[in-house]
Amino acid sequence: MNQYQVIYEKLKEADFVLLGIGKELGENRTIQGDNNTCIQLINDLYDIVKEKKYFIVTTNIDDCIYQTKFEKEKIVAPCGSNHRWQCKNACTNEVWMEQKEECPHCKGEVVENIWKNQPYVETGYLEQWKVYTNWLQHTLNKKIVVLELGENFQTPSVMRWPFEKITYINQKSYFVRVGEKFSQLTEEMAKDRAISMPINSRAFIENLKSIEK
Repeated sequence: MNQYQVIYEKLKEADFVLLGIGKELGENRTIQGDNNTCIQLINDLYDIVKEKKYFIVTTNIDDCIYQTKFEKEKIVAPCGSNHRWQCKNACTNEVWMEQKEECPHCKGEVVENIWKNQPYVETGYLEQWKVYTNWLQHTLNKKIVVLELGENFQTPSVMRWPFEKITYINQKSYFVRVGEKFSQLTEEMAKDRAISMPINSRAFIENLKSIEK
């Protein structure tokens, strides 16, 4: 079997699937004008894992993942959203779905509720993060495929490092790191339970989808 066939079979055998959606399937697509293409690709991924107990972690802030077939209740976006707003001074933990002219509390500036805007108000994702950590507890000693797609090193503590730790601890796990630039694995990763795919995430999903046909 080739690498894609191996990964496809691992996904089919898994009890759980943890998906990491990074920048290769993120904000750049809006700039490139191919938003619908990426939504379709992520929907293709959904078709492969939809029968599994899955969860998605994304570091993207464009909310595009919520336009796909994946259930919103199984997604967490800890880096925030450019469709939510907060007080620039973080004088309140409130997060707003509509932009305000000024903070209603301190009359200060209102900015996007994203991690780059410090201090970052984390209220927008914390409840869903609890759902995610609870889901993770149920994956212990179960067959889980951890599939990381196109992540960089801007926020490694959200996805890259935790995914490596999950794979290291769970002896029944299988880790796939996909990325045109950052697909490297650490030396500690068990080579029989981890694979690096140095390819753009879009092409990876297309190749994986072709196994089904």
